[in-house]
Amino acid sequence: MTKEVIPINIMYHDNKYGEVKRLEKIEIGNWIDVYAAKDISIPSIETVEKTRKELINEINFYEKIAFSGIPLCPQNGLTFIENVKNHFIGQLKELEKPILIPLGFSMEIPEGYEGLLLPRSSSFKHFNTIQTNSMGIIDESYKGDNDEWFYPVIGVHKDTYIAKGDKIAQFRIQRSMPNVTFVECLSLGNKDRGGHGSTGKK
Repeated sequence: MTKEVIPINIMYHDNKYGEVKRLEKIEIGNWIDVYAAKDISIPSIETVEKTRKELINEINFYEKIAFSGIPLCPQNGLTFIENVKNHFIGQLKELEKPILIPLGFSMEIPEGYEGLLLPRSSSFKHFNTIQTNSMGIIDESYKGDNDEWFYPVIGVHKDTYIAKGDKIAQFRIQRSMPNVTFVECLSLGNKDRGGHGSTGKK
């Protein structure tokens, strides 16, 4: 029996990253691989924490300095000291953001469907990264030219590097949840299974 083939509009961001790798539906399996659209370095948790402490020390240092008579910067009316402190605060905010790996495309998911974006089974082994939100859910409304797909990650044990074109994640398109309504009742009228974790460890 031949499966239904659903056409899906996809726009690649070659103008932003140079030519990006095209998606392909493989014959075996129901998931489609996605690729990094640019080279990107990903620090480990240890590196991020070390840098975070260094930035906080710099911020605290400049907060303690209070020289009077320092001329103000004409651009923003702040002193040199305040500008330097704000520079480190900005670096700290950037450090604490998740790393978004661009995948180089936007897609129009058909009405009534949604996309699920997850790591490949070898993603951690090859790149020492984990997906920050466990699973990405892309609904049908995320379909504008600038609604680019990204893969959010953090590095774990060591600093790592992902090159443009590396196969880093996978996705599938599936039907969205049906329209449901909740009916409040005093009892479900069913036999209890025993509660959370009732089947044991083995």
